[in-house]
Order: sequence, then structure tokens, then C-alpha cells
Amino acid sequence: MTVILIAATVVAPIISALVNVVKEQFGLNGKLVSGLAILIGVLVGLAYAFTIVHGQYAEYCWGGLIAGLSAIGYYEIAFKGGSDEK
Repeated sequence: MTVILIAATVVAPIISALVNVVKEQFGLNGKLVSGLAILIGVLVGLAYAFTIVHGQYAEYCWGGLIAGLSAIGYYEIAFKGGSDEK
């Protein structure tokens, strides 16, 4: 579990940046951005596992998924009990 959370922490800023670039370039919104963030998260997690770590593919795939969810704000809402306070 620690490896998954470390992977999510490492790749989350990369995913957020990539999603914002693609969103601005192609004018995407709503569910397309959510799906794109998750897809990019899994792909970046796998790329990280293939190129840097050379193993632990499942852990980094899950880490990428969590990072993708985090990039669009779902992880905080679902798992940390996001509040409505501003």
C-alpha cells in the first residue's frame, strides 16, 4: 500500500499538468476530462514502472489510477470525506 501511495504522490502533478494541457487544447469538459485523467494516470503509472522502477507494475498502475482520481478531485471526495466548507 505504501508503494501505491508513493507512486500516486510522484505522478499526480504530472497527470494534472497533462490533463490541463489536453483540456485546453481540445476544449474538453465534464466526463471526458474525468476519463482522460484516469487513463493518463494509469498510463503514466505504467510508464513509471517500466522505465524507472523496472517492476511492480500492478502497484504503479494502481498508483496512477489514484493519482488520476486525485487530479480531478475524486480521491479527496471519496476517500477523505471532502467537505463543503470554503
